[in-house]
Amino acid sequence: AFCSFASIRSRMAEGSLPECHDKDSVGFLVSNFLGPVDDSLVCLICHNVVEDPAECPCGHLFCGVHIKTWLERARSCPSCREPCEEIKQGQFIHLSYRRLLSELRAKCDFHSLGCAQILHPKDLRGHCASCEFTPAYCRWEGCQYHAKAKRSDNMQYLNQKMLAEHERSCEFRLVLCDLPGCGEILPFNRQAAHQRACRTTLIDCTIKGCNARMARGQFRTHFEDPTVMVHHVFLLSAEVARLTIECDRPEVVHDDTVVFRVTDVAKKFESTSFRFETKMYTLPMIGRQGYNFRVQLRKREWPDDRKKFNDRLGVYLHIEQGEIDDLLQWPFPFHYTFTILDQGPEKRNIEFSVTDGATRGADWLGPGTGKGWGPQGIASFETLRSRGYCNKDVMYVQIKFVRG
Repeated sequence: AFCSFASIRSRMAEGSLPECHDKDSVGFLVSNFLGPVDDSLVCLICHNVVEDPAECPCGHLFCGVHIKTWLERARSCPSCREPCEEIKQGQFIHLSYRRLLSELRAKCDFHSLGCAQILHPKDLRGHCASCEFTPAYCRWEGCQYHAKAKRSDNMQYLNQKMLAEHERSCEFRLVLCDLPGCGEILPFNRQAAHQRACRTTLIDCTIKGCNARMARGQFRTHFEDPTVMVHHVFLLSAEVARLTIECDRPEVVHDDTVVFRVTDVAKKFESTSFRFETKMYTLPMIGRQGYNFRVQLRKREWPDDRKKFNDRLGVYLHIEQGEIDDLLQWPFPFHYTFTILDQGPEKRNIEFSVTDGATRGADWLGPGTGKGWGPQGIASFETLRSRGYCNKDVMYVQIKFVRG
């Protein structure tokens, strides 16, 4: 069972955890014996029950080590001061003493901590040296049970019985990183974090489409390889192309009308949840008027307070920089109309016109501003799906220019 350090200290003060565990101490605590101990068996030098008893000629008993040390300074009994030239030990001490000593039985010094052993005094020291209830310290530095750890009075302690199991599972035990080629020794509780950052951890290349797998320490080398760089540029270009609305070549119906064919509508707009700031563009083109432009299609996802625009298709015109911009009229002089063409027999096209500066932006004074103007929600995707606007996953978007 666990016991707090505060209780250990109090028991040591009471004599329950005596200093006789020390290999240099001699004598047994009177309080550890079962029943009363005859006063004649108490060493008057250490005031404990005699260990390896020695008898003076006057009949007094002492611990063998203590009386020998005493006689080196004084040749008299420490109790009665009678002359003492020699002492008797073992089988030579008085029979009555030997009988009293043979009847003694003592509890383990750690009985208050859980040990239930009852032993003869001559076996007590050997038992206490290996008692499984002896307070013990974890050898792993950083553990709360380590000898140098700061402890509170209510903290539990380890004993020898628990020590081996605790040290095998202690989160501060030292382990070897099991990643091939690493070999670093570190506390177990740091192993997971270490392996996430270890130079030998296998990681995947962060470029989408690159299937390379390498040790973390080789990551930079991988990116700096000229052959790999060319491959990455190709993959990144393909990803940019994927994020751009793929259209067939625009069909110029007449000077002021252009129709764009948008393929894979479900894949591009419905199967993926685009945020409202995601921009999906047609390829740039130059109209017959000489203006360089492209059309942006956007899936609108508005906050709750603007639900009327939720899950709707926005269409915008962007004027791009071109080679003959200095020869063109600015601000942009055309009104324009967006039309989602109905491919069914009813031909119910959806139209939206941008006819004034307030609608298209009064500050649209030149090319390359990054701004686009058009309907934020020309039609809901539910409408586009339920009618003939998407036929075989293809949609047609028309823009018609009219000089204002």
